[in-house]
Amino acid sequence: MTRQQLSTTDSFFEGLRRMSRFVLRLIGSMLCAGLILSAAPGTAQDGDEDCANGVVVPEPEDHPDLVADCMTLLALRDRVADDAELPWSTDTPLEEWEGVEVEDSVLRALDLGDKGLRGEVPPEVGDLVRLEELWLGGNKLTGPVPVELLSRLTNLEVLSLSRNELSGTIPPDLGKMTSLKGLGIGDNELTGEIPPGLGELTELRTLDLDNNKLTGGIPPELGNLENLEELLLHTNGLTGPIPPELGQLSSLEVLWLNDNDLSGPVPVELSQLENLTYLGVHKNALTGTIPPELGQLENLEALDLDTNELTGPIPALFGELSNLEALGLSRNQLSGPIPPELGQLRKMEILHLDENMLSGPIPPELGQLDRLRDLRLNDNQLTGMIPAELAQLEDLEDLRLGNNQLTGCVPQELAEWAGEMEVCGTSVEYLAGAGRPLSSGLDLNYPNPFNSSTLIPYRVAEGGPVRLEIYNLLGQPVNTLVDEVQTAGRYQASWDARDRQGRQVVSGVYLLRLHYPGGMEARQLLYLK
Repeated sequence: MTRQQLSTTDSFFEGLRRMSRFVLRLIGSMLCAGLILSAAPGTAQDGDEDCANGVVVPEPEDHPDLVADCMTLLALRDRVADDAELPWSTDTPLEEWEGVEVEDSVLRALDLGDKGLRGEVPPEVGDLVRLEELWLGGNKLTGPVPVELLSRLTNLEVLSLSRNELSGTIPPDLGKMTSLKGLGIGDNELTGEIPPGLGELTELRTLDLDNNKLTGGIPPELGNLENLEELLLHTNGLTGPIPPELGQLSSLEVLWLNDNDLSGPVPVELSQLENLTYLGVHKNALTGTIPPELGQLENLEALDLDTNELTGPIPALFGELSNLEALGLSRNQLSGPIPPELGQLRKMEILHLDENMLSGPIPPELGQLDRLRDLRLNDNQLTGMIPAELAQLEDLEDLRLGNNQLTGCVPQELAEWAGEMEVCGTSVEYLAGAGRPLSSGLDLNYPNPFNSSTLIPYRVAEGGPVRLEIYNLLGQPVNTLVDEVQTAGRYQASWDARDRQGRQVVSGVYLLRLHYPGGMEARQLLYLK
């Protein structure tokens, strides 16, 4: 009841009417909440705390529902006192209580997430009938999902019970809570199948059932959730095919189906999800080829299909996924070449193509992926030389090329990931026992001329930064053999007549320059094939 609903013709009788109605409504609310009846000891009936004191609820005579909610919250506080300390007091306005949100004099949201609650969901929750959001995640709640209790909350739009220890099956009657926009019951111990009735929750934006022990198939009825933006079913024991009806979820942005036992092909209908940004179907048993039409998902930022049984080529159309940051195709049975078009994905940071049957050369276009941090091409049937262009990947943190049929050497810039593969350019050896030299400089290399490799001895009289470089006669840098801080002593470097990218140089005269603390010396080398 509001003040505008009261007659203003007679202030005396107006006050009487207002007081009588308030008392009647308050008594009714208290009876429904079980607060006047012989409730458990320790509830707010003892008179120590008064929700109508004008502090916790301003103008309580105008807001009897909020007063009743206050009393319900105090009863809830006392019930969970052994597990959680809720600092709620009638000395403080209700809207300032931790985890409580009041809007327009209505208790709109209650957040008791990560409070250490134990046991079943507190029954007082069912008396907060005007509640729109209920957050109980991250506790140690047990027992089944209390649908009879929760179904009384007819205005509820968000229900979060994730990260608890709830057990049993998902109640089909959850599908009758048609006001829900967010339903989170992931990270529990729920079993059984996903109720098809959840497809009736057409207002849902988020459905989170991940990390349970759910079995059976994905209900095609979930394709009716036209407003759904996030569907999280990963890390369960779901079986059967991915329903093509999921392609009807035109608002979907996130789809995680990974870590199940799903089988059959990747539905081409998923290419209709034009708002999709994350698609994860990895760690299943999917078969068949990858639908090239997935390359039409222009908003996609992450695509993970790894650890399945997919066959056939990598679609060249994936080069059109201009917003893609991560592509995972590892541990399948993919064959054919790596599409050069992947070099167009300039936002790419993670590219995993390892443990397939890919063949042919590594496309030099991959060197254009200047944001790439993680590149895995190992355990395939790749051939040819390692492209010099990969040395341009300055942000690279992990590179795996092993167990292929690659030839040549690894560019020096990638030496830390060479493994057992040869590094292009040089090796440097400190000649122990040769004594400390009196001066720094180059000694004669041998052999000279040379046709495969040559040894280059040099001296460092004073420790410090040392740089040994090869230039052509045009003054262009060809290779850097040494670039490090060295202690005083005698050293020997080798050069195999390759440039920085591992390519064999042409025959001719080359200039050798040694930069050492306090000076520089140069000599000529003659390479003859």
